Amino acid sequence: MSTVQIWNEEEFRSAVRTGGLVLADFFSEWCGPCKIQAKTLDEMIAEIPETVSVGKVDVTEAPAVAAEYMIVNIPTLILFKDGAVLETHVGLCGRAELLALLKKHL
Repeated sequence: MSTVQIWNEEEFRSAVRTGGLVLADFFSEWCGPCKIQAKTLDEMIAEIPETVSVGKVDVTEAPAVAAEYMIVNIPTLILFKDGAVLETHVGLCGRAELLALLKKHL
């Protein structure tokens, strides 16, 4: 079973470079909606194929990454494939919407 990992800047860049599908949740500890998004991801991780890497990036701890991907509002989810951005979702993303987003690119 996959798990939601916490990535620092180096780990995030490594995950994206590795290829395949990567779902990154950009968040901050002080953000209330981010906590709701994290709970949704944790609850549905068993439904996400193990071929998809899932991680969270704290924008406070990785400001260069946040700036590079123009993260202005959080939570922001970005789906990458082979290092390229496929889709970006700003704000809360529900279970059904997130699964549909992933299935579209599997």
